[in-house]
Amino acid sequence: MTRVTDVVGRVRNGETPPFRPRVPAGSSVAAVDSRLVDLMQQCWLEDPTHRPTAAAVLARFTDITQIQSVASHLLQFLGDRYK
Repeated sequence: MTRVTDVVGRVRNGETPPFRPRVPAGSSVAAVDSRLVDLMQQCWLEDPTHRPTAAAVLARFTDITQIQSVASHLLQFLGDRYK
């Protein structure tokens, strides 16, 4: 996996085409939530007019994390109940 400092350096250097780290399908990053990977890749689109706005990113990120929070609480509840 690419180190964060390497990514930042390559972006700052203005590589052409712009550097975008790969997110392998089986990686721990992709396993977190495919919606987060999709959002990240949309933010990297070459044409800025096709990228989501900051408000859209915040709204989608909030939706994703709220769903994860509810699922986490439900799993914890079920786990505690059936111990």
